[in-house]
Amino acid sequence: MEKFAVFGGIVGFVLFFLLILTIVGFVSGWFRLRRSYPDRPQTVLRRMRYISCRVGTAHFVLTLEACDGGLRLRMPGPIGLLYRPILIPWQAIRVTRRDFWLWQSATLEFGQPRAGRLRFEAYVADKLAAAAGSRWPEGRVFPQPASRAFIQIGLQWLIGSALFAAFFAFVHGQDTDLPVGYLIAIPVAMVTVACIIRLIRRLS
Repeated sequence: MEKFAVFGGIVGFVLFFLLILTIVGFVSGWFRLRRSYPDRPQTVLRRMRYISCRVGTAHFVLTLEACDGGLRLRMPGPIGLLYRPILIPWQAIRVTRRDFWLWQSATLEFGQPRAGRLRFEAYVADKLAAAAGSRWPEGRVFPQPASRAFIQIGLQWLIGSALFAAFFAFVHGQDTDLPVGYLIAIPVAMVTVACIIRLIRRLS
């Protein structure tokens, strides 16, 4: 009986997980985009893996491929069996950029009227544009100097480290036995590693 209970719990969890994925697929517009822009064989000009994106109202980590005929959105891993790849023709894409102090983003809108949208960091759009060349909807590339990446990520590291240091210094004042140096050094090290990874991705 206990084995059946464990098996039933596993099956129930899997079905619940699939239900959540299905709901997110409809709410984000992924399934609608899939119907409008089904995948087809293409020559891949550049592949970018594990890109943090917002598709509609949902956040995903995607593989983006600049192809001869368009931009392919691919969900990595087993989830890709449910979220099938999408290939959006270049002529169906409109690009809008936003430039904030420490953050630049690019929003891609698909179709007219709009069938969906995709948002990610501007450096991703720059790399896709460089690969697509004249196919890119903006018609030109927006190269960013390496110095700007160093300055932006350096400021992000400084702000993130300062916030963590202030928070854990406050925690240290609440009768904890851990030395304040450990409480500050560990999260600051994590912020440092994250910023180094971001810098490498932007400059690669």
